[in-house]
Amino acid sequence: MIAELLPTLLPAPRLAVVDGAGHMGPLTHATAVNELIVTHIGAAETAMRRPRELLQAGGQDLERLERV
Repeated sequence: MIAELLPTLLPAPRLAVVDGAGHMGPLTHATAVNELIVTHIGAAETAMRRPRELLQAGGQDLERLERV
């Protein structure tokens, strides 16, 4: 199953299975799928902000680092 293989190839993977959902899960199980998508986007946004926040907390010059 592709959904089981992809997490072995990606960094920080998560596999979520919506019981009873088939290939039309976003339509037939919209609430559950939408909640998973929102959670995923929130986690991705947090992960993207985290390195910047860690650098700022350490007093690094972000503008200099971003130009490298």
